[in-house]
Amino acid sequence: MTTRSFTVGIDAREVHHYYGIAQVMRQVIPRLAAGGCRLILFVDRPPAAESGLAEWPVTWEVLPASAWTGRGLWRLWRAMRRHRIELYHLMGDLRTVSAPFCCFRVPSVVTLYDFFHGDYWDHPGPAWWFRRWSWRAARRCAWFVAISEFSRQELLARHPELASRSRVQYLGADPGPSISSAVITPSRYFLSVGADERKNLDTVLEAWAASRYPGEWVVVGDPGD
Repeated sequence: MTTRSFTVGIDAREVHHYYGIAQVMRQVIPRLAAGGCRLILFVDRPPAAESGLAEWPVTWEVLPASAWTGRGLWRLWRAMRRHRIELYHLMGDLRTVSAPFCCFRVPSVVTLYDFFHGDYWDHPGPAWWFRRWSWRAARRCAWFVAISEFSRQELLARHPELASRSRVQYLGADPGPSISSAVITPSRYFLSVGADERKNLDTVLEAWAASRYPGEWVVVGDPGD
C-alpha cells in the first residue's frame, strides 16, 4: 500500500537571514523534508545561489511582499490553493500570531520563538489591528508551540483559551563548528549567547559577578541583531 505525501506550507520569509529564527529554520526545514513531507516554502524573494538553500528538496513559491498584507493577501491564498496546502506552519515572534493567514481556513500551526513584540499589545498605534488578527489566529489555529514555558505563559496571559491547544517544545542542540582557540583566548570563560539588549545582559552580568567564576565573561552574538 502506498502512502500519499502530506503537503505542508511554511512561511519561510525569514530563512534568508542569519539571525536566530533563520538559523532554526535552516535546521528544521531540511529535516522536515527528509521526513517525507512535501514542503512548499512561501518567500518574498528567491534563494541566493551561494546560500545553498536552493539545493533543499522543497518547492519555492516566490510572492511579492504585499502577498502577506491587506489587499495583496489574495496572492497568498491563490498560491496555497494551487499547491493544495493541507497544513500551514508559521515560525516566528508574536507578529506571526497576528498574521492574517487565518482567513484562509487552512489548518495551521504556529511555533513561537520570541515574544519580543508582546509590547504591541499596549502600543497606541497598531493595537486595534494587532488584537483583531491575534484573536482570529488564536481562534482558528490548530496548535501553538512555544520553545519555553515562559513564552507559553505569555501567550496564555493574552489568550487563555489556548491552554488545550498549546505546548512547549524545547530547542534541540546542534554540535555545529567547534570554537577555535584563536577566537576564544582564555582557557576558562563564562559564556552567554545573545548580545542585544533583549537578552537580559544586566542580569547575566550580575550572575557572573556573584558567581566569582575565575574566568572571563564571553558574549556570543551580534549587537545589531
